Amino acid sequence: MIPFIILILINLNIVFCSKKSFGKTLPATLTGTTVLIYFSQLLFGTFNIGILLCLGLAIMGVVLLIWRRKDRDFLARCFSVGIWSFLAIFLFF
Repeated sequence: MIPFIILILINLNIVFCSKKSFGKTLPATLTGTTVLIYFSQLLFGTFNIGILLCLGLAIMGVVLLIWRRKDRDFLARCFSVGIWSFLAIFLFF
């Protein structure tokens, strides 16, 4: 359950920056986090730095969600159909 929450929170950063819906930015988040973690392994010889960077991005997502909680357009993009389908796929598989 933890990776699911972390991916959602990281994706909130991408939703905010790109002004696109959750479902459209999710593939970029999944690919980007994978590349980030493996690139940290290549450079530093450990996955820990990439994982810590992903956790930092997730914390930024929480801060962003609290900061923009009154922005209806941002919340509509965050809680679009994409997040519910991601939740359904994650829970069933």
